[in-house]
Amino acid sequence: MFLMPLPLAVWAFAAHAWRRGMRNMAYLSIASGVIATLIWMPSWDGVAIPEAVSALSMGIWAEVLGYWMIRRDPEEVEAVYQPTVIV
Repeated sequence: MFLMPLPLAVWAFAAHAWRRGMRNMAYLSIASGVIATLIWMPSWDGVAIPEAVSALSMGIWAEVLGYWMIRRDPEEVEAVYQPTVIV
């Protein structure tokens, strides 16, 4: 059940990334979602192979996203939430 809605969420992130100008992340998100979806199209005797391929494509996407989040410049990112500290 987990691997079914994951491509939809990744495609939603791709739309967000595209609108923000992060074209490479959008391309990777679209490709990962397509791979995770297309692997389920053929008839398989079991679910191990499609689950492994789906998890691999989503895992690579998550690793790249995590690396991007670590490496980005914090000065370029606009603050969405600015907590107020009351002393």
